[in-house]
Amino acid sequence: GSRLQGPKQVPAGLRYCTNFITREEESEVLQVLDGPGAAWMRKIRRAQQFFGVVYYQTSQAVPELQPTTSSSQEAQEGRSLNELPEWLLPRVRSLGLFSQPGQGINQVLANEYLEDSGIGSHVEDPAAGPTIVTLSLLQPVQLTLQAAENGRPRHRDARDPEDYVKILLEPLSLLVLEGPSRLNFTHAIRQSKRVPLRDGRVLRREKNFRRVSL
Repeated sequence: GSRLQGPKQVPAGLRYCTNFITREEESEVLQVLDGPGAAWMRKIRRAQQFFGVVYYQTSQAVPELQPTTSSSQEAQEGRSLNELPEWLLPRVRSLGLFSQPGQGINQVLANEYLEDSGIGSHVEDPAAGPTIVTLSLLQPVQLTLQAAENGRPRHRDARDPEDYVKILLEPLSLLVLEGPSRLNFTHAIRQSKRVPLRDGRVLRREKNFRRVSL
């Protein structure tokens, strides 16, 4: 049936690649994000940095994160995509992603998660395209997926609290959501202090915890 049953059953269209980049390449990406030209926007608990088009899906009214067509051109555009390491986007495209006409990459969004910060259950707006890709840096975290209803999170009272799957997003890894995993499931990062790791250990998200994703 449609119920998720067991840790090995994940939604169709979900792909996960460990060690998509090296530690040296991670440092190169972080130098772009944190070095000269850094443009972190700290308007909500998570910080954002945009390359290309500026748009962030949030229920909070934050004009800086959600410019409209009436906003200035400067407000609608973040840093140039060309400021990212020259190998990054071609490597993503080498997986066959964003290769269809009209499906190019026009935005890369960096998110910074400190301590136990997370993001609520949501489905990306269809306008974001059929493919969502996440590159994880620095620290691991768990992503929780649950079945959506008509492209939106189910009402809290209608959710099965045991019907979910968790994906460990490790540093250097790449997550791809397409098809049902992109459109028919919500995803969230819960505000949990504990991150169970692959080897059975548990990482605690202390004050010095920092995860960055693109």
